[in-house]
Amino acid sequence: MKVLLPSTDEQIIKIIPRNYVSDAEKYEQRVESDDGSVEASNCLYDYFEDISNLNLVITKDGTGETETLTELLSIVDGNYLSVFCTFSILSEGSIYFMELRQNSTLLFRDKVYVTSQTNKTQKHTLNTGKYTEHSAAPTGEKYIII
Repeated sequence: MKVLLPSTDEQIIKIIPRNYVSDAEKYEQRVESDDGSVEASNCLYDYFEDISNLNLVITKDGTGETETLTELLSIVDGNYLSVFCTFSILSEGSIYFMELRQNSTLLFRDKVYVTSQTNKTQKHTLNTGKYTEHSAAPTGEKYIII
């Protein structure tokens, strides 16, 4: 689960994609199809840092409110892909479903929790203060569930 701020400012989502085809991978495929060899493909990624044609769809749980972001800026950061997003529908304490695609290829799918709290050591619960726990009646009445 990703955690985002309820803000309209740009935020970075750092993911490990399922797969993606970068310009470097297209170059490797072309070299190998011409009976060439690629010895050190890691050095190519310095020249082809971005992944293009990214689209992100985020949907709010419960209401189905959806926002689609297209042509997102992204960079390859080691094994991670950092995607720069600016949302307009995020609200405090809400949960969303997110899908990131490159053209029609699914790269990443996850849930998103939105909170303004930045203290990462405090645990978050979705139902704090929403339910009241009652004790048994003074006569000791209890419900038995069969």
